[in-house]
Amino acid sequence: MLGVFTWLGEYIYQALVFFFKSLESIFGPVLARLIPIMFPIGYAAYWLLNWAIGEASTCLGYLQGIQLPGTSLNGLTGLELANTFFPVTETFGLLFVYLTFLAVLNLYRLVKSWIPTLSG
Repeated sequence: MLGVFTWLGEYIYQALVFFFKSLESIFGPVLARLIPIMFPIGYAAYWLLNWAIGEASTCLGYLQGIQLPGTSLNGLTGLELANTFFPVTETFGLLFVYLTFLAVLNLYRLVKSWIPTLSG
């Protein structure tokens, strides 16, 4: 009976060696070592993100039911409730101004580095 487990262990070991050698031939030695580490971490991050989104949805549901003096949050969806505290229109406006500023700075930098190459 012990021979079956020895054979099975050797078979699994040879399969893993073949798998890692094929990973090294495809991705190189560094990525071949990182891929078996990245996938469990990615799965854990995916699971944690799904859990956090579920909890946030539950919290938004509780927030919709509270009654503040002079304010009723009933009937608001989650996005409308978020827009109440973090205005989306102003946020996107500021983001657009910031990104336009960055684009102009990068264009200036590109032109400034390109002009000296024209002189020869």
